[in-house]
Order: sequence, then structure tokens, then C-alpha cells
Amino acid sequence: MKLVLPVSRGVGSFEAAVSGFTRVHEEYDVDEVVLLHVTALEEAKRVEEFIKNKFNGVKVVIKGLSTQAVAEYQESPLPRILRKSILEDSPSLVLVSSAGRRLAASVAIAGVDKEHAILHVNFYWGPWTGLYYPYTPRRLEPIIVMHPSPHATPLPEPRSSADKLPDISVEGCKLPKAGTLPPLRYAVAELARRLNKHPGFVRGPPLTHRCPTLTLEVETMGRWNANLCNLKNVERFIEKLGTALHMWAEGKDHMRLSQILAWTGASPLEFEGDFSGTLIANTNLLYHGIHNYAYEGVKVAIPECAVAEVMSSMAEAVKRRRRDPQSFASILAYLALKEARAHGVNIVPSGPKPCDTGMTRIDPILVQDAVLATSDSGAYNLWTVHPISKLAKLVHVHYKPDQYIKPHPDKPETVSRAYYALHQLIIAVALASKHGILNAKVEAYVEGEEGIVKAQPPTSILLEAVGYKTKTHK
Repeated sequence: MKLVLPVSRGVGSFEAAVSGFTRVHEEYDVDEVVLLHVTALEEAKRVEEFIKNKFNGVKVVIKGLSTQAVAEYQESPLPRILRKSILEDSPSLVLVSSAGRRLAASVAIAGVDKEHAILHVNFYWGPWTGLYYPYTPRRLEPIIVMHPSPHATPLPEPRSSADKLPDISVEGCKLPKAGTLPPLRYAVAELARRLNKHPGFVRGPPLTHRCPTLTLEVETMGRWNANLCNLKNVERFIEKLGTALHMWAEGKDHMRLSQILAWTGASPLEFEGDFSGTLIANTNLLYHGIHNYAYEGVKVAIPECAVAEVMSSMAEAVKRRRRDPQSFASILAYLALKEARAHGVNIVPSGPKPCDTGMTRIDPILVQDAVLATSDSGAYNLWTVHPISKLAKLVHVHYKPDQYIKPHPDKPETVSRAYYALHQLIIAVALASKHGILNAKVEAYVEGEEGIVKAQPPTSILLEAVGYKTKTHK
């Protein structure tokens, strides 16, 4: 079956095109792809190379409409051009997800007239922005049939695109034909790919799914299951695993270990005050998951004093090979710092550590109309009586470790955040086991009609990133 895949220019166009193809390939018998573009030849070539390299046997053809569809040259309406030059033959699939608005609308109109099936692959954005399927959860990329066709029906048994894509750790954590990922981002993306290796489908309307069941087993703590497409299952999984982490932390260092829930996004942060503008984060917010918000588009900056505090704590932990709650918390904060930096978060000159006072010495030009944010009540109270409060907005950030994120379809951002929290929570537990602070074996796998597929969270690369483990080169 032929898939007509429009490709546009701009940020996210490549990821959208790739996700559209990989998802449709799972649920439909696609053996040919026509990449349609208007002045987006470079993007189309990237998508072509991706498909040819990873999906052997799929024919790819690029068709450009630049000389016909650019406004200065165009003589006929774009749908009419498409009907005559692209969609004149046998009915096929038309995917509008990755096209610019004009091209998407035109292809849809032309496709309906020619009895093609019109599909859209939805995406929930949020912290998954910048990744593409199968390095994102299947549930967050459902196929929406906008116009059905009797000539284009789904496969009787879905397949998985995850087997076609590699564990990118062997490629320097570089997504195929895309950018290099920092260690934690890689671990999240790779875990998503492993969970997607079991075939399944998510499509509508009405939205239906058949997804495998995730199982996480932690010796001495428990065993938890969740259907990976059932939002209530995912919500309960996060809550039950969070409760188990609280019980594990009792008697150890509950305050530091409970931060895991905020760091993963399982216990959402609450911002008291206006945080529009650049948010300059105190050190504690690196322990509490501010990196998650950077991926969502919040303008975050890190003061030098916070970098110094995290680096000092991390260096001490590595030097002494410590395996205790404080050292583990330092690992998480350091990984969050690397995430923020890789995402382009700026480092702001400040006074020396501690950051509670160091942030009050940031240049007035830099803090004017910016936001100073902290989850430390003492630091916040200090700032409110300090002259810096006349230049910057102050925000007190907190979370409730016994309250968990609740995904709801009416609020897509909560769905995206919940799945990101789920993946980071599993990674954090596995990392605690690998680090040695959690004396328990951790196993993860997905199970469906075809059997069981292991999905161990990748953690070695995270310890290597902080210096706990020496790389071996073959």
C-alpha cells in the first residue's frame, strides 16, 4: 500500500514525518512512500534516507511541487494540482500530520476526492518534544482516521517499528538522522523503544487500543503492572510505585530519597507566583526536576552557584565512591544539570555558593524582570526582604510527595507528563539498584498475546556519565 507523506520545513518537521511513517507502518501494510514537499527538499531527503536505512524493502519517492505551488508561480489551486500530479492513481493512505497547514489541507481535500484514506498521527508534545517514535510511547502517538476508505484497512495483526531502530548507545547516543541526546534523555528514549518492541495499536475514532502490559519487579519491594495504553493503569502504577519508594525511604534519609518523586515528575511541582519570563533556578530545583519543564518550553536559567554546588557534591560522591542517599541525590541532580545544559539552558553569573545568597549577587541587569525560583522556604523568605525583590519576581516552588500526577485526556499535557514520569521513575529505581543504594534486583518486561519481551531500563550509561563506572573500549 502506498503512503503519501507530506513533509514541511521548520523545527520538528523531521521528527513529525518520521513518527508519522513509523506509526502508520506498524498498523498498515505500507510498502511505498511518496514524500511530498513544497520548498522542503532537504527535509524530504533526510526522511528518505531514514526510511531507506532502517526499513528495507520500502520504496521511497520524493516529489516536489515547488515550481507549481509557490505562490509566485502557482496557477491552479493546490488541491487540483495534487489530484492531477500525485493522487490520480489507485487509492492509498494520505498522512497529513507532518505537513504545513496549506499543504496538509490541500492534500486532505484532494485525497478525499480520490477516495484515499486520510490519516493524522496525533502527538502529545510536553517533555517528549524533540523525540520521535518509537523513542516515544505508542499511546502518545495515536493514529486518527480523519476520512476512512474501504481500500485502506489496518493490518489484521499490528507489528512493531521498534525492532527496526537501534539502541542508540552504540551510536554515541545519537538519534538516527537527528541530534545527540544527553545521558538521561537517552535512557528515557531507549526505555520507550524497548517498551514499544511488543506489537500493538492505538487508533480512532473512537480511540481504541491493544497494548502490552508493563511489569516491574523489585525484590523486597513489590511487583506492579500497567497496561501501557490505559491512563488509569499508568496513574495507579505511578502511585503504587511512589508509595513503595516512601516505605523504602523510611529510616534511611526520607527527605533526600522522596525527592525522587519530584525529580521524575511523578509528584508535580507547584509554582506560587508569576513565573513568566526567564526562571533562574536555585540548586534545589535541579534535585526537584526542573529539567522536565525546560523540555516543555519553560525558559530556565541556572546560576553559577548552583552549578558549583551540584559539581562539588557530585565530585565528593565520586571521589569517595559513596553509595548513600546523599550521593544518589547528587547523581540525579547532576543528570538534571546535564539535561538542562544539553537543551540550551543558559548559565547565569552569580555570587559564590551557597546559592541562597549567591543568587542575590546576580547582576541587576540579568535579574530585572526575571524570576528567582526556589523550593527552600528560608531562601525565599530571605529574598523577599532583600533589595533583589525590587528587580526580580520571586517564586516559591513546592511539591507534595504523597500526591501524584493524574493524567486526563482533557489536559493532554498531563498525559505527556505522566508517561515521562513513568519512564523516569522506572529508570530512577533501576539506577538506585545499579548504584547500590537499593539492595534489590530490578526487572522490567512487557507481555502481550505474542509473549514476553524484556525491557530492562538502561542505567550503565548514567553511572558512566557521572564517573562511577569506567568505560571499557573494545
